[in-house]
Order: sequence, then C-alpha cells, then structure tokens
Amino acid sequence: MQHLALYAKGWYKTYHPLAKRKTLWDDLKTILEMEGYPSTMDKKDVYHIILNFFVRTFPNKLEKIIKYANPVNSWEVGYVVNHPVYGNKENVYEYEMAVMMAILNEIRLTDSDEFQITTLPDYSQMPRKNGIKNKYLKRFENENILSRTG
Repeated sequence: MQHLALYAKGWYKTYHPLAKRKTLWDDLKTILEMEGYPSTMDKKDVYHIILNFFVRTFPNKLEKIIKYANPVNSWEVGYVVNHPVYGNKENVYEYEMAVMMAILNEIRLTDSDEFQITTLPDYSQMPRKNGIKNKYLKRFENENILSRTG
C-alpha cells in the first residue's frame, strides 16, 4: 500500500467537491486501483481493503482509530460533519468516513522506521500536490526519505 501511504503523507493532491474526484472515496478507489485492485470496487470494498491493511500492518494503533472515529473526537483527524465545503452536506456523521480519516492520519504520522515507502508517486493517475517539484522527487528517491510528509 505504497500509494496509500504517499497519499496520506501529502504527495498527491486530494479531492475537491468541484473536481472530477469529488469525495475521499473517489481518491481512495483510485489509489487502490494504483495498488492493483480492480476498478469495480465500491465504497464498501474500499473501506474493508484499507481497514484490513491497517489492522494487519499496525495492530497496535487500532485503539487510536476507534478513539478518533468517535463523533466527539473525529474533528481531530480532519473529519468535520458541518463544514461548508468539505463537510457532509447532509450533516450526517458517517462512521466509515471517520475511520478512513483516522487511518489516513495515523499513516501520515507513521515514522519511516515503522513503514518504509520505496515507490515514487505515480502522477499519471493521481495529480501532484502543489509544491511538489521534480527536483524534490529526485532528491527523495536518492535519499529514500519518501516516508516523510510531503
């Protein structure tokens, strides 16, 4: 799940409600397709694949995911229900979304000692985050420090 880690660490531009990829689920589906999963996945498949990966890879962090997926704490990982642009327009709390936000946050904070990223970003399928320049990619490739936040 190299591209998922790169996404979480900010190497790819994230979705925007006015763009082609309108939701986090659109982004995650594209990321999983980049990892070799079929394009026929639905939201439920995406959720289970990422959750299973996270539980297998970071079993000691599951308690944090449960804590931050709680409606009271989900704002701490960026899940805000009533935000005018990025929030759920129906103002309905969605547990699966809160879990995904918590998982992405934990992967983002993961040190390179815990999870080594060896794959360069693939900007043919996901757009480059603003500010990521080719010279940075070459330097990071040479120094093998992609595991840090972009």
